[in-house]
Amino acid sequence: ASRNTSPPMTTRLALAPLASLATEPTARRWLLRSSFLPSVVDAIETAVSKKDAPRLVALLRAAADVAGGGGEDGRREVLRVGGSALVQLLLETLAAAGLGLSSLNGTGAEDDEEDDVDVILAGVKSAGVEDAVFRPQLPAAATEALLLLRNVCFHAEAKAHVSSNPRCVDA
Repeated sequence: ASRNTSPPMTTRLALAPLASLATEPTARRWLLRSSFLPSVVDAIETAVSKKDAPRLVALLRAAADVAGGGGEDGRREVLRVGGSALVQLLLETLAAAGLGLSSLNGTGAEDDEEDDVDVILAGVKSAGVEDAVFRPQLPAAATEALLLLRNVCFHAEAKAHVSSNPRCVDA
């Protein structure tokens, strides 16, 4: 029998149905108690270290689906399993895409207060993307990392994990 899918596509096809279990309460309890998230976080670390972008995209998407679709329980479990190490991996993924937080200083916000949108748009602009709102051109791994970071940061306990990283505080 011949294979018609690449290993990253197989990974994505395997992870998507499992991550979607986070949306239903009974299945969510099962998913969050299983070894799914620890395995995903370990695999994210491996994919980052091996620079395996297609697999990293699938893994980040699965974690983002659990954090986004799983509500408070999903976000809490992603933080419990990944913690600050996951935040560090997300920052490394963004830095590899040219969105290093050191390049975000001095964004030139027009008002006195710099908000999240100013920081993100400055990073996107520094990566050479002109009109990021209408023509997103970020690498897929960076987009998924930003989505996961966004989903995780909606949880109250995320403040400690994000603010404990000096690279986040500097931005």
